[in-house]
Amino acid sequence: MTTVVILLIATVCVSSAGLAQAASPVLYDLALEGRCKIIWTNYASSYVLPMWADWERNGTFSWVSMYKHQPGSERGQAIIIQAPVRMVRPDGTWEVRQLVANNVGMGDSYACCCEYLSGSVIGYFPVTYTDYCRTSKVARWQEACEAFDNQPCPVDNSSALVAFHEPPYHEVYSSCQAEQTTIFM
Repeated sequence: MTTVVILLIATVCVSSAGLAQAASPVLYDLALEGRCKIIWTNYASSYVLPMWADWERNGTFSWVSMYKHQPGSERGQAIIIQAPVRMVRPDGTWEVRQLVANNVGMGDSYACCCEYLSGSVIGYFPVTYTDYCRTSKVARWQEACEAFDNQPCPVDNSSALVAFHEPPYHEVYSSCQAEQTTIFM
């Protein structure tokens, strides 16, 4: 049995305003792109579903999630720090591993996350998103992964579950619309 691993290369920089911008050209295909619908999360008791996230080709994504039992919403943003790596198994299932810095919009709630996106066939839904995060006390959220430079993400989702010793955050995406609406904080 052979597993194919494809390195997806991204060139991303951060502007002085703190928003990620792609250095041209962007050379990778994202597992998710556009305005994407989240139909399930393991925190469904906290958020109103469906939720939406905006994934851009330059490696950034943002979201607004309405709280279920309190007023307001979580507004977050993230940027891919290391080039995503896609693994395609002989049965056609796939998984993308990527390291991201994120900010969920609550004060200094900055995190460095190993994220795993997976699906049964490339280009089809549903897509499952799994997130293992470590918090980081830094001045800017884009620097959240600097303390973890020598700690690469585990090779796949199952090995990450063993390495992190904590349950991850999960989402399931049902679709993406090509037309994007970027959420600014």
